[in-house]
Amino acid sequence: MFKKIYLFIFLITPFFSGAFDLSNIQTERGLEMRISPEFPESNNVVFVEIYSLSFNIDKSENFFYIDNILQKNGKGIKNFSFISNPEKQTTSLKIVSISQEGREFFLEKEISGSSLDLLYEPLNTYTPNFYKGRSLEISNSDIIFNAEASFYKNGEKLNPNELVYNWYLNKNFDLNNSGYGKKTFQTETKPWPRETEVEVEVRDLLDEIILKKKIKLIPEENSEIIFYKTNPETGFFLKDPFLSGLVFSYEKDTLIQAVPYYFSGIKNQNKTDFIWLLGNKKTEAFGEDRDKINIVNGFSEKTEIGVSLEIKNKEKFFQFGRGSFSLVLDNFEKTNLNFFNQSNTEFINNPNQGIFGL
Repeated sequence: MFKKIYLFIFLITPFFSGAFDLSNIQTERGLEMRISPEFPESNNVVFVEIYSLSFNIDKSENFFYIDNILQKNGKGIKNFSFISNPEKQTTSLKIVSISQEGREFFLEKEISGSSLDLLYEPLNTYTPNFYKGRSLEISNSDIIFNAEASFYKNGEKLNPNELVYNWYLNKNFDLNNSGYGKKTFQTETKPWPRETEVEVEVRDLLDEIILKKKIKLIPEENSEIIFYKTNPETGFFLKDPFLSGLVFSYEKDTLIQAVPYYFSGIKNQNKTDFIWLLGNKKTEAFGEDRDKINIVNGFSEKTEIGVSLEIKNKEKFFQFGRGSFSLVLDNFEKTNLNFFNQSNTEFINNPNQGIFGL
């Protein structure tokens, strides 16, 4: 008689609770991860995605640890997010993946408690009266960037002057302005509406800490000039500009204030030209008050005069502006254009000269 022998084969799929010793785990290579941001700082929200070309990660048991404490686990889980520790405190990220066949894979990443800020400030940029805040970046304006790095090792802050700074302008590495201790970078913005991109990569001398920061700037639109009616005692009010293009005046003296927006170097008289046009006569104005004109009205007839101003930056081709309006004068007897500078004071006192005293 033949005895029947039955062979039972059990397929055992291991169950993992996550309670194993990470220091003794036997791992293989083949587990990869994507991390965003690429170089996390302290107090960053960090996103992690794991993948593999060596095994089916959708069928594996995956475990995510922060500072050796299990945060998330499950079959086929590939995404995980966390907040890195505050400044000075290192964050330890560890990932374990157990494939369907029982193979063990392991990844580890240390996030230093370091941070990096990239600050910028436009240079010599005109800001309107009563404006509070950082100067506005405009076309062709000089701008300086400063990297503020707070790097820590073992709780001790590294000297920012002893770090390596690599600067990139519009994705191109700037060798001349990069290197040991070079925390600042200066460039010129592109004309509107083109974008200027500046990026800095900061490393410690052993390349153990690497952080990056990027800024993209689109300058304000083209330069412009806005006119206001003013008087020597009270000045002018920003809420009352000449926007309609037609202005009426019934006063003997009409004092006009021009305010240029989105220019740089306005206060430097050697860099900018102010050219006023009244009717078909024009002249270049000089002095600190070259942005003002005074039109004296003495005629009894109503008269309309075209007034315009051109401002040019001699060093910045794209910083050019022209503004104009029509001034309607009643009781018009004689009109003089008075510039507030010594070279043109004779226009004020000579009653036999014309509008410009020319």
